[in-house]
Amino acid sequence: MSAFKVGDHVKRRHGSKYSFPGVVVSVFPTRAGDIRYVVEAIGPNYGGLLHIFSDDQLVDATAYRPFGTALEAEDPARAGS
Repeated sequence: MSAFKVGDHVKRRHGSKYSFPGVVVSVFPTRAGDIRYVVEAIGPNYGGLLHIFSDDQLVDATAYRPFGTALEAEDPARAGS
């Protein structure tokens, strides 16, 4: 079973040279049976870029907010603050 599913927000594990925040757009097995994830970047300078990662290269980034994202739309408690 894969750790992430299509639509999950992920980013590269800490310690990497770049964080590559994005959304999983595809999950597939390699011919050897290993799971791979295609992640579409949502960063301000490289949005739309696709990259293939393995399970151990990614962490959950549900709480990640790219620059310019309005938090009020997702958290009513912050509205008007």
